[in-house]
Amino acid sequence: MRVAIITLTLLLWVQPVWGDGLSDIWSGIVAQQRGDHAEAIAAFTRAADSDGISTKNLAIALSNRGKSYEALHDYDRAVEDYTRSIALQPENPTIYYNRGNARAQWGNLEQAISDYDKAVELKPDYAVAYFNRGYVYNRLGYLDKAVQDFVRAYDLDPSNPRHSATMAGLRRRGLVPQ
Repeated sequence: MRVAIITLTLLLWVQPVWGDGLSDIWSGIVAQQRGDHAEAIAAFTRAADSDGISTKNLAIALSNRGKSYEALHDYDRAVEDYTRSIALQPENPTIYYNRGNARAQWGNLEQAISDYDKAVELKPDYAVAYFNRGYVYNRLGYLDKAVQDFVRAYDLDPSNPRHSATMAGLRRRGLVPQ
């Protein structure tokens, strides 16, 4: 706890001299961690609107703002921000994963699969992307593909409780060998 307080104190002391939207990005992340997504959106918007913001920091601001929109169930805006962030960082698998999650929650299941496909193409060991794609495949009725992805997710990260619980369920149903 003491280390966290010292770290936070140092960051708050240094924060005003950060340029390139970093102080607003930091404020947005802190607001997200508190669950104050309206404040997070405002902070990430200030960062995105900063003069001279770098491409990298703009992508970070947009992606994080997308996460806050998603938390507020504003999937249209979340997808829009993730899409803009992807245009700036097309090799970042996490942004595709996040957009896939927003699309899945919004009900755009085929588009979600496309995003998860890209995420695992860019990061072949992305266990949670396989798991979430499996979940969407299952919702679409593609049980064989869903099982393959659930098994892959488990193989990559057997310590994840969701992966191991899903595998246990698949074993009980006889869909994978014991």
